[in-house]
Amino acid sequence: MVHIEVPAGSQTTPAPNANRAAWNFTYSYDVALNSTNPMLDGWDAELWVDLDPSEKTKYLKLKLAKLTSPPPATPCLEPDLNGYGWKSGNTVVIADDEGTDHVTQNSHFLPQPDRWGSEYARHSAV
Repeated sequence: MVHIEVPAGSQTTPAPNANRAAWNFTYSYDVALNSTNPMLDGWDAELWVDLDPSEKTKYLKLKLAKLTSPPPATPCLEPDLNGYGWKSGNTVVIADDEGTDHVTQNSHFLPQPDRWGSEYARHSAV
């Protein structure tokens, strides 16, 4: 469990952007540390995001899922997309940023907290 407290408000640097939070988070789920480990789809990975700003908890529970086959590298696409993402039920909440068949890595400048709240409201029964 990792607990991170973040500031309220929108992005102010390098340029103001009301559609982005004043913070971001970067994370990786890496099963490649042991070369004999199965690929990502051989694991049951979860990412829980606490949406309650108080000391209580209200989790949006996400599961790692294979979404698509990685697209072939083209000039407009990242060459290291791996086709995995984080889902709540059948809804993709966080699409793949980059990785391999053994690593998914993402970095997000999330919109204001309402985005997570809206996702949670739609998927809280999961």
